Amino acid sequence: MNARKRVALAMTTAVTAAGLALGTPTAQADITPTSLPGAAVATPGHATPSQGTTHPNAAAAWKQLWGPTEITASYLNHHGKKWVSRSFDAHSTRVIGSFRCWNGGDHSKARLRIYNVETRKWIGDSGAQPCDWTYNYIQNVAGYKDGQPLRFVLTSVGKAHTTYVTAYRAG
Repeated sequence: MNARKRVALAMTTAVTAAGLALGTPTAQADITPTSLPGAAVATPGHATPSQGTTHPNAAAAWKQLWGPTEITASYLNHHGKKWVSRSFDAHSTRVIGSFRCWNGGDHSKARLRIYNVETRKWIGDSGAQPCDWTYNYIQNVAGYKDGQPLRFVLTSVGKAHTTYVTAYRAG
């Protein structure tokens, strides 16, 4: 089983467990493009696993910092196919970014990177991932200390499409 499938399986398991524990519906795992009302979407009990995590208890340790933030195709087209978040402090040494987009069959891709503002270094890179409405994850790999400001940088590869970005930290 590849890493992406393990992440999807762990996320589904964690969301289901969190939903049962909190008494909230677990339908949030099946969000469709038409059901997202925009940037104000909140998913109580939503936990995100780190890359390769398959144990639901490990996934439950992630806390949502902000998002999902909607970056429209129009915004991306008017800003060089690039979006940069405001600086934020994760209050943790581990941070994960997730993003998802859809392309209508034109094979577009998106890339999310994590930038350490203080050291001026890239500390995580998802690489160009297909816009196929699956969640893609990136976490800092090194070079980050709690308290340093971070930024997420989203880039469209090919035709720009509306993309949702969320930040998480280890809880």
